[in-house]
Amino acid sequence: MELVKQLWRGEVSLVRTYWIFGVLVGALFTIASVVIEFNYIQLSKSFGQFPMYVLLAAQYTYFPFICVAIWRSANKYTGPNYWAILAKVAIVLGVLMLISNTFKIYESFTKVTENQLLETADLLNKSLPIMVDNVTKLHRVSAEKKWLTYHYQIIGMNSSEIDPAAIYKRMRPQLISKACGSEDMKALFQNGVTVSYSYTAGNNALIANIVVTPSDCGY
Repeated sequence: MELVKQLWRGEVSLVRTYWIFGVLVGALFTIASVVIEFNYIQLSKSFGQFPMYVLLAAQYTYFPFICVAIWRSANKYTGPNYWAILAKVAIVLGVLMLISNTFKIYESFTKVTENQLLETADLLNKSLPIMVDNVTKLHRVSAEKKWLTYHYQIIGMNSSEIDPAAIYKRMRPQLISKACGSEDMKALFQNGVTVSYSYTAGNNALIANIVVTPSDCGY
């Protein structure tokens, strides 16, 4: 704790503050970012977006602190003036890089989620169409951004023969229970994916679109 206070006050030498607490710790954060990015799908299945949130929280807590520490240490540096100036320039560049890297991390995680959804849809579509009961056929699964849609068709009945409100009222509780209780769906909901179940009649008219959001499952 005393070391933290000394760093904050700029009382630790510029060499130690910059190279050990700045460059070295910064390199460790970079390694952690790379590890999380390349193992994101596996990690998300167990932890959702928690690793990303922890990393970003740690970065935004530590780096403002160490930037102030380096800046104050540079102000007290008694060696050649150009070292203090270079340290301050590095701080400004470091802040800009942190902001840029944060957007890159977010974009990469979003792309991973989108790719994961597309892979899931492609895998499911290989075994479709399939009858899920006597009158209901699952004929296609589609994915777009953070939205996964199951497309069902009620065979042998036109939209005029079906009460959309009754379908919605009867099916929504069942679908929420099934989706929220599925281990395969867990990682999707944890990553902010919305799942919808689209029902059409035999004449392809839409009769119900039942949406299950992450908040429906407590995420």
